[in-house]
Amino acid sequence: MHLVLAGVLSVKEKRASGSWSSTELKFQINYLELKAAFLGLQCFAKDFQNCELLHQVDNTSAVAYINKMGGVQFKHLNSITRELWQWCEKRNIWVFASYMRNAKDESTMD
Repeated sequence: MHLVLAGVLSVKEKRASGSWSSTELKFQINYLELKAAFLGLQCFAKDFQNCELLHQVDNTSAVAYINKMGGVQFKHLNSITRELWQWCEKRNIWVFASYMRNAKDESTMD
């Protein structure tokens, strides 16, 4: 998932899209990537329970925060990660995040 100003999330044939509000645009990109990961789970896994999910994200900080269930360096990143995990805990969902390079990254490679 890659959402900067606006974006599209997709899982198989399902799609979701949206734009960040003017307030959200003031947040750091790592926060927005974690928020996008959380929104993606809420959208695509809302009916899931008692399962394990692989969540592919194109932001290494988001991957680290999700897999470590938070962090101590940045309160706002820990806060959104905590919300994500509390949402998952209520549904007995275990999430593992992995890094997925996006098309933009590939087009800038030598």
